[in-house]
Parts: sequence; structure tokens; C-alpha cells
Amino acid sequence: MSDVKPLSQCDNRWGYKKLGTSNKTICSHGCLITVVSIMAGTTPDIINQNLINVGGYLNQNLLIWNKLAQATSGILDFQYLHYTYDNDKVKEIIKHEGSCIVMVKHPSGFNHFVLYIGNGKMVDPLTGREENTSKYNQVIKFADVKVNSSNTNMTNWGKIEDELEDVTKLSVKLGKERDRLNKEIEKKDNLISKQSEDLLSMEEERNIAVNRAEKYFKEAQNKEELREKWFNANKKCQEALETCKIDRAAFQKRVTILEAGWEKPESIKTWLRAFINWIMKK
Repeated sequence: MSDVKPLSQCDNRWGYKKLGTSNKTICSHGCLITVVSIMAGTTPDIINQNLINVGGYLNQNLLIWNKLAQATSGILDFQYLHYTYDNDKVKEIIKHEGSCIVMVKHPSGFNHFVLYIGNGKMVDPLTGREENTSKYNQVIKFADVKVNSSNTNMTNWGKIEDELEDVTKLSVKLGKERDRLNKEIEKKDNLISKQSEDLLSMEEERNIAVNRAEKYFKEAQNKEELREKWFNANKKCQEALETCKIDRAAFQKRVTILEAGWEKPESIKTWLRAFINWIMKK
């Protein structure tokens, strides 16, 4: 059976589930439904639930072979259970059906179902791997189960389950990536918001600084204008003082002349003319 896909009865996806209506699990006692699911192209949990639905278990977890067709929508059709191992018959079944369900004795002493696929190979549901049939020396019996390849209701279930699982994993991965990107975007938005606030604050500070500079510049201009006005006023005062400055000695001399010639009118006239000339010269 070239397209056989090995499955493990202890796979985390179904190993913990109850087998039938018992307290046993698929992992501990589900070797038979695991090889049945491999033949049907589906998974053990689906076969298990279908068997429960159609009353396919005896004593809670023992497979009723005749219920296989109903539980697999006609894909598997149970023919006969051979209680004595016949290697030639097993090869013939493998030739026509692609595989054959075989019961072996596990070294630990319990009965165990495996799936022979030809050329000395088998699928062991305990390990979920393809292995040599020589792994189990004691072979007890086998089942003749016909695979109806024309009925495709369940043929691709295993593939669909795998694809669904891959899609689920991808969805989870994409969800995590989306959450990561949203957090990163939120972080960047917060950073941009903070930077914008900082820029606004810096703009306000710049405006305040510009206003202060303009104020100081105007004050400096006013001070310069005041200084210049003071300088000009001081200069004018100095010029006025120079203009109004009186030669005390000359004035005193004229006063003396005035006092000396007070009783002499001609002398007064002479003095007045001299005083007027002196004033004119100033």
C-alpha cells in the first residue's frame, strides 16, 4: 500500500479520548480502530465516534466487525476474520486491498493489532511508524476487510483533517503575528504621539523664546534710543554751558569800571558801549 499514512494511537489529537463508551483511551487500547482509520483514510477519533453512533462496540469498547461498513460510509466492508494466520492469504488481501489487519502478540503479553502493507513491512500504531513485520514474532489472526475505492465519502478525510490542522496552525500563527504587529503598531503610534507632543512643546518653547528675544531686542532698542537721547541732551547742555559761560574776570573788571564811573555819566556811556560790545562778541 504505497499511499498508506502511518498514524499513532497515542497522537495528542486523539490519544486521550475515551475508546467507545469505556474508561479506556484510544492511546491505551485503540490499536484496532487506528489501523481501521488508516485503511479508511481518516483518523481514529472519527472512526471511534462513528462506531459509537452506529452501535459498533460490544461491551463498551470491543469492535463489532460487521459495523465497519456503516461506520465508514461503505468504504470498508468486513469479509471474514481468520483465526489462523495464513501468510499467502494475507499477501493476496494486500495485493487486492493494499493492506491487511493482523493481530500479533506483543512481547509484553497483550494482543496487538497492526497493519501489514507488504514486502515485510507494517504500520505499528503504537509507534505510528512503518516498521518490519519481524518486530513481532507471534502472529495470531487476521481480518479480511475489503476497501471500496469507488466510495470516496471518507477516503480523503485524513488528508482533509491534515489540511484543516495545517490551516488551524497557520491561522493561530497568523493570529499571533497579527497581535504582534498590532502591538508594534500601537507602540509606534504611542511613540509618534509622544514625539508629536514633544514637538508641540518644543514649538511652544521656541515661540516663548522668540517672544522673549523680541522683547529684549525692543528693550535694547529703547535703551539705545534713550542713551542716544541722553547723549544728545547732554551734548546740548554742554554746548549751552559753553555758550553761556561768562568770563568772571572780564565781568568783574566791567563791574569795577561801572562802580568807578557811577557819578560820571560819560564814563557810564563808555562802559555800556564796551559792555555791549563784549556781549556781542560772546
